Amino acid sequence: MDGISNQATINEQPLEEAKNEVLRKIGRNMLIFQQMEQYLKVLVSTSNISGYGSELKAKQASQIESVQTQTMGQLVGQYIENNNPEKNNKSDEPDDLKDVYVSISFSIETNEEAHNQQKKFMASLVEERNNLVHHFLPTFNPTSINSCVDVQKRLDTQADKVRRTITRLKATLAAFNKARKTFADFSQSQECTDYFEMIFAQQSSLANILTDLAETHAGNNGWVVLHKAVSIINQKSPTEIKNLKQNHNCKKLKDMMIKTKLFELSDEKTPKGGSRVLYRLKRD
Repeated sequence: MDGISNQATINEQPLEEAKNEVLRKIGRNMLIFQQMEQYLKVLVSTSNISGYGSELKAKQASQIESVQTQTMGQLVGQYIENNNPEKNNKSDEPDDLKDVYVSISFSIETNEEAHNQQKKFMASLVEERNNLVHHFLPTFNPTSINSCVDVQKRLDTQADKVRRTITRLKATLAAFNKARKTFADFSQSQECTDYFEMIFAQQSSLANILTDLAETHAGNNGWVVLHKAVSIINQKSPTEIKNLKQNHNCKKLKDMMIKTKLFELSDEKTPKGGSRVLYRLKRD
């Protein structure tokens, strides 16, 4: 009897080892699917964000929290849509800005054919993941060593596909993080400060008035006498010059005009030996 029992154990050992290997590979694939899911969560929650500077941190936290309960299918759907070549990337910037407004969008530029192929491939991975989690047992016969070997091969093929996808997602995230760091470094630089001050100055009502005067009150040579422009501005909009320091951090109108980079300024000698400042719109 002992000999028969030992022989049965020996005969069952390859099947038991094959079943254990199947279980090991199931666990491995579940873990790498979770890795893929984590990369998708980071990309989906951070690659598109917009809002006033004062609210960006809270908005980012809200987006990160919102993806935590989303399914793999929902994450893949958002990721694919973010990279849709037909997507309209128009900013949702409000018409009436009350503060610095920032919009950050990161996507992979591709054509429609490649996008559709990627969409089908990612959808197939979602289906494989769901089948592994919810519908695996009907495809596996644990009493058959042939079934164990076949399932192992399928799990290995699946693992290779998911790993390649993770590598692409990881590279995409690395590129995005690099771009975000570049933007963060720029946003803290004097160059960025100067740039935004220029934009605000260009879009100000005072710049609009000066532009209108340059088009309607220019002499034959195209120049406008600045002190005449100031007189007109003080008549029509008396607070503009008065609030120059408050609105543009400039003591003189000339400084504000230089900041806009919209105007050329020139000093001209007067017949009486004095001088006056002229300005005109910059020519392309």
